[in-house]
Amino acid sequence: MGYNIHIHRREDWSDPEGDSISLDEWTALIANDPTLIVDGSVVWADRDSGPNLDTPTAEWSGPGGVTGLFYWYDGNIEAKNPAPAVMVKAHEMATKLTARLQGDDGEFYGADGKAYYYEPGDNDLPAEPEAPTRSASNWWERLFKK
Repeated sequence: MGYNIHIHRREDWSDPEGDSISLDEWTALIANDPTLIVDGSVVWADRDSGPNLDTPTAEWSGPGGVTGLFYWYDGNIEAKNPAPAVMVKAHEMATKLTARLQGDDGEFYGADGKAYYYEPGDNDLPAEPEAPTRSASNWWERLFKK
């Protein structure tokens, strides 16, 4: 299985609706970032228009040989099982896209790659200008809700 991180513009990464990162924005980000190298592609079935989408994947190589593989899916940019340096790079990418970085369990990540939660009225937040309001339930809670 694994643990994914999600670069997105929605209230929560798992929300089916909201502002998406377009495939064109993803390919432009790759083209304009010399540290991202196209490393193949993933073919997704497009639920809306029917034809399959062939989307590029991008590899990032960081200090000490750390690598991360990013891919676009359904309006989000994602990576699986990222190392701490990959988290920092992902936050940099999110900032360029006016988006935010969130993990599978609903936690958000700052520029240092460390997780934080944002609850309204919480005064112990790191300085993150894009800190969103955390929804009342995370994706797992909504999935298993009866």
